[in-house]
Amino acid sequence: MVIDPLRTITAEAADVFIQPLPGTDVALMLALMHILIRDELLDVDYITQYTEGFEELKEQVSMWTPVRAAEICGITVEVIESLAHDYGTIKRAFIRTLIGAEHREHGVMFFRTLTCLPMLTGAWRHKGGGFSRSVGSYAATNIDDSVFDIPSLNAGKERRSLSMNHLGRVLNDATLAPPVKMLFVYNGNPLVTAPNAELIRRGFEREDLFTVVSEQFMTDTAKYADVISRHVPKLNNWMWFPHGAISIWDGIIKQFSHWAKALLTLNFGVDSQLRVVLLSLNFLKTTSRCWSARFMILMLKG
Repeated sequence: MVIDPLRTITAEAADVFIQPLPGTDVALMLALMHILIRDELLDVDYITQYTEGFEELKEQVSMWTPVRAAEICGITVEVIESLAHDYGTIKRAFIRTLIGAEHREHGVMFFRTLTCLPMLTGAWRHKGGGFSRSVGSYAATNIDDSVFDIPSLNAGKERRSLSMNHLGRVLNDATLAPPVKMLFVYNGNPLVTAPNAELIRRGFEREDLFTVVSEQFMTDTAKYADVISRHVPKLNNWMWFPHGAISIWDGIIKQFSHWAKALLTLNFGVDSQLRVVLLSLNFLKTTSRCWSARFMILMLKG
């Protein structure tokens, strides 16, 4: 099943395609939660053990009837009802999305609302169920991060790995030796996307933390930066697509051969501010990533 305001190639291949109006995703998801609660399509045990705030959520979504959402989303009440019942009865339901939503207004609410759905149905407890924004396989294929392991970068000291998922904990850990005193953020907005935003916020407010953010916009993270480095917009940059086409945003699309791919590898990398650094470290194997997606729901029966 694919849900997208555009009829994409992926949508054409789907068993079910639902096409709401652009920017109405949250309204659709609120109506789905309304139906799940109304028709008791819930995993009460999971909600009791692993969630909090259910009663408040129930009160908020009570006003988001399928009729109201249908008017906003431009789809029928029957489509919303059918989607909710499919999702609520197929336990191994997996929601897959990429980064398109976080590039627009209210993207945070999109992800927040979307991840409530598997909480209500308990899809997280089933193998193959739940939610995933991105699995990182594309980055792993095209970027070789093993270059960070070379001895010359260690400065004679043992290197350590700190998880971004624990960024708030890392920035506030008084026992961490040595403490993190410099943070460089690019291609991300951790104050919004990483767990425990309030703890991350307190870390950003440290007087002894020097933060550099490479960005196009004044994001929540950028507001805490000591230095903001302008990130080159995609409209000004070359893009590479894994199916073998290069594209400039003025509409030029060409097929390239092996020699052209090699040329791109050398000359057209990630956005220009990082290109020199990455090439000097022999970090870059291919060119800049380009993603465009809304969200997809795959119903896994079993």
